[in-house]
Amino acid sequence: MFGLSKLSTRNVLLKTNYPTALSKKIKIKSNKYSTQVAVKSETIDKELARTIERITNIRTKEYKKKPQKPPFAKNLFLGVFDRDILAYPEALDKNMVNVLEKDIIPIKDFFENIADKREERITKAYLSNLSKLKLIGLHAQNYLGGRELTLTESCRYLEEMAQNTKQIGIVDSEMLGVQMLIKYGTENHRKYLNQLINGESIISFCASETDTNNSHLFQTKAALSSDKKTWIVNGRKKLIINGSTADIFIVFAESERMNPTGLTENIVRAFIVEKGFGGITSTPCEITGLDQTDISNVSFVNTPVPAENVIAEIDSDSKIISNILSEYRISKGAVVSTLLKNALNDFIKHCIEIDGGSKAIINTDAVQAKIGEVITQFDI
Repeated sequence: MFGLSKLSTRNVLLKTNYPTALSKKIKIKSNKYSTQVAVKSETIDKELARTIERITNIRTKEYKKKPQKPPFAKNLFLGVFDRDILAYPEALDKNMVNVLEKDIIPIKDFFENIADKREERITKAYLSNLSKLKLIGLHAQNYLGGRELTLTESCRYLEEMAQNTKQIGIVDSEMLGVQMLIKYGTENHRKYLNQLINGESIISFCASETDTNNSHLFQTKAALSSDKKTWIVNGRKKLIINGSTADIFIVFAESERMNPTGLTENIVRAFIVEKGFGGITSTPCEITGLDQTDISNVSFVNTPVPAENVIAEIDSDSKIISNILSEYRISKGAVVSTLLKNALNDFIKHCIEIDGGSKAIINTDAVQAKIGEVITQFDI
């Protein structure tokens, strides 16, 4: 009886005090939200809308694993010869090629009808258009706003971009900077990747040194501050694509670390450096034939970099740079081969239009021999 009476009394007290507490809470909330700034709410709404759009546009891709082939050498002894080994393997099947070519159509329309080919530098508006077409972050995951392409598929996109523009800085930003963040970045570095994919920033890959011909010797140095919270970067990098227009830099610098034996050794670290960190200046370089590409020498003087912005430590056994550069070279090959085709077509067109008097220039043995030589050398 005592327990029941106590429980009933408690319920009565709760029922009596509940409306008063609720009223106070409602009153407090009302006063709080009445003073909120509307601009902040709009910013949050835009970010939420962008996130929802990314999620709804995610397209799952099915990659069917090919059946395992029987051992070639063993079957050879049994008199069975696998003829498939004589053909070059296809990276994409027919269905994947059809889907890829269908996705390329809006890209063609943009570069043929919308993009300004006279634009000499990569502008924010240009980046915004590329972002809407998902041309930044080709290898990034779908939920980040990328296309999640394979290397072969991305080369097809780069071919189309090179067909209509000479701004190879986009390729360097994509295949070096963005790829570095995708492969080796942490959750703390996700904000930089989002800025790049959204077209808000452009990145520059700073690896080559100015005062040495040996790429393995880094004269750019990074020293850890006494509180171990900041790295101080000093040095110069040469012939850096997007050097003057970049907002974010991937900088390779030599630094020290303590090995397991307690001795100090030199290693190379890769840092994410924002232009706003300070101490960064750039000097433009004039390169013949690359007028539409931003190429500069970049200097770092006592540039402070937060310790969490170290993206990778590269020692003698590391393959980080080689892995990034190998994919970059393959991608650059797709761009360069397209530019060579365009240059050769322009040359042939010029020879057809030029009047050589009694005989057209295109029909001369010298011109035909030169065209044939170019085609056979570059295999295009």
